[in-house]
Amino acid sequence: MKKIAFLPIKRNSPFGGSESLWTQTALKAQNSGHNVHVFTYQFPKPHPIISKLKECGAHIHIRTTRSNHISKFKRGVFKVRAYLNWRFDSIERSLQPLKKYHFDLLVISQGSWYDLSDDQELLRAIRKYKLPYVIICHSFQDVGLLHSTRKLTILSVYKSAKMIYFVANRQREVVEKYLAYKIKNSRVVLNPLNLTSYRVLPCYSDRPLRMVMISSLVTRWKGHDLLLEALSCQKWKVREWQLLIYGQGEDELQISELISFYGLQEKVKLLGFCNDPELALKEAHILIVPSRVEAAPLVIYEAFLSGRPVLATDVGDIGEVVIDGCNGFLAEAAHPKYISRALDRMWDYRYQLDELGKAAFESVRSKFIASPEETFLSYLLKDAEN
Repeated sequence: MKKIAFLPIKRNSPFGGSESLWTQTALKAQNSGHNVHVFTYQFPKPHPIISKLKECGAHIHIRTTRSNHISKFKRGVFKVRAYLNWRFDSIERSLQPLKKYHFDLLVISQGSWYDLSDDQELLRAIRKYKLPYVIICHSFQDVGLLHSTRKLTILSVYKSAKMIYFVANRQREVVEKYLAYKIKNSRVVLNPLNLTSYRVLPCYSDRPLRMVMISSLVTRWKGHDLLLEALSCQKWKVREWQLLIYGQGEDELQISELISFYGLQEKVKLLGFCNDPELALKEAHILIVPSRVEAAPLVIYEAFLSGRPVLATDVGDIGEVVIDGCNGFLAEAAHPKYISRALDRMWDYRYQLDELGKAAFESVRSKFIASPEETFLSYLLKDAEN
């Protein structure tokens, strides 16, 4: 039996796609007899998965945060406390159990790829208590090189880790470029999917084209505005189609306004959060992923394993998964011009989308024979031993 602590570094919301791997692995570890602790941030409404972990016997520790959902006064108190901890080399109270329980391994889940280097409280505790840790990296952007001081800080964090886990090969390549350092202690892992089964869903080719987009409503990452702009031209206004957008997020109002601005109210619908992607995919012919930023989005695998092709931008590892004309359509870049070209190719194939969906299913089925959380837990247990 191992003592494993999971520490997600996500301050602004209780859950997102990047939380899937650590939460499912923590549940698997707890149910397999290991001693699991979770150090999560305080939110007004905790995500149900945290309650489920607690019900299964995991120990939950709450960290305070400076995020916008707490008052300015509390954020100020937190900032002063953080300064005093730094000034006197003391450890944040909520992190002191890291010393008490003598963990075999800390699993630090980053929403991005550099979050631990910015979490000075946690970093101080790791160094002071000499704690073994691994890092999971999720989102990333290829936007140029780093300032040398910041690069050295992140590099130190990476070199001290027992293992760095990435969710995409391209992600690892870009991070190595940023750091000018070959990360030998690294692996690429898959995220768990939110599907009850893997099967080709019926596709109704005789119905008007129905597209679906399932993502957080954050345009700077997910590119809703790019897709809407591409669909706003005259040729798409006279074609018969529908776009269903599922999700919630900070740009919901702006996306709604953009739909009205382009005159697409009759064709594009905002349907809120979707906790069952299979249900959303069942009623659609194709999934659209017009993202500006991605690593290896879960929703693409969920679509493929439901027998749905995907139209996506060539960012992250998407180009290694989506093969244009075989299991979907690939826009060369996150730009309305390239998305429009991919949409036109998709329109020409609209009566063959069921065949592309079957090909999509076969193209990834072998990757998910074993559950990703089971595979990841086996890696963590090896890391804890070494």
